Amino acid sequence: MGTVAFTGYRPNKLPFVEDKKDELYVSFRKRLRQVIDRLVERGYTEFVSGIAMGFDTWVAEDVIEIKKT
Repeated sequence: MGTVAFTGYRPNKLPFVEDKKDELYVSFRKRLRQVIDRLVERGYTEFVSGIAMGFDTWVAEDVIEIKKT
């Protein structure tokens, strides 16, 4: 059991557009999900996010999706 905190940049500070047609965005989101999945596999159960637009929100979305399954 453990806790992980995430914080990151807002969309306008990132080198890609938040658009599912943007290959870099899609690749980034896929990698982010892999990182979160790995943390869950290692026993982390609590995830903290600042919920700011961009990275923080994407983490929260992925964690919510994982916890639904």
